[in-house]
Amino acid sequence: MVRKGKQQQSNEPFWVHERTDPIPVIGGLRARSQRGAFTQTWWATAWEQALLSWIDAGRLSRGKTYARRGQVVELEIHPGQVLARVQGSRPTPYRLRIAIQPFSDAEWARVVDSLSQQAGYSAMLLNGQMPREIERLFDDLGLSLFPSAESDVLMACSCPDGDAACKHLAAVLLLVGERLDLDPFLLFVLRGRTRDQVVQALRERRADRLELASDSERVVEQPLYEDEPVHSSGIDLERFWQPGPELAALQIRVRPPEVSHEVLQVLGEPGFAQDTPMQDRLMRVYDAVTERALEVAFEEPPESAPENGGADNGQ
Repeated sequence: MVRKGKQQQSNEPFWVHERTDPIPVIGGLRARSQRGAFTQTWWATAWEQALLSWIDAGRLSRGKTYARRGQVVELEIHPGQVLARVQGSRPTPYRLRIAIQPFSDAEWARVVDSLSQQAGYSAMLLNGQMPREIERLFDDLGLSLFPSAESDVLMACSCPDGDAACKHLAAVLLLVGERLDLDPFLLFVLRGRTRDQVVQALRERRADRLELASDSERVVEQPLYEDEPVHSSGIDLERFWQPGPELAALQIRVRPPEVSHEVLQVLGEPGFAQDTPMQDRLMRVYDAVTERALEVAFEEPPESAPENGGADNGQ
């Protein structure tokens, strides 16, 4: 059972707490989904399933109604917690807090180190996508990206609904799921790190790896004497540029990459660009070069002219 913060017992008569329709809200945070599922992506759905499983069917159904009617007045996602206000049947909106156990600095260092070794993960995250394999990455580190235990989450609402997770909390959780659809980095925020912190840490770690690789490549064989040429033994220089049997077995498959503009996504926007974002311009250049390269690769080669210059010998 999800822990809920204790609320002060009310001395008001029981009929005050009888269920009534909530007070309509003008300009409330209305769910995008007005029927069916609230979430579309796998990561937002996993979040929704993890937390809503602790709410009974009746309260969950009323929470969906609240979310779609716009009863949530305010919703803020901060590192490690969600703060919200929901308009119920009383004049004053209820205050809610959902706290998620954040990762420690040491745990985040391990996460960033693992993510930095997967260039595709970084590019997908920067492109607004969450790679499915990332759950296994966290599992291998002994961590869980989604709340999986009672100790991971604390929910509190100022309504008089007792100890159970209420319909107001359900409405907020559903809206948080919709926001996760649009920005997977919010999952990291709920675990204690903002988007900027994660991106900066990833770029610094990858820069360190590139620098180490560059240093290792600087080790060059030196001749014993100044006039002695440097060469590699065992290489037939006369056949070096001739195609070998390996070329015939080489298979080339041309297909779109899993992540569009992966390198540009990983590197990010350069700080020296002062006008239109350079990243957007480079993406257009990459697209034009790719299109032209495909045209050259797949165009039919010109037919060679006959040796006799194309004259018909009448045979």
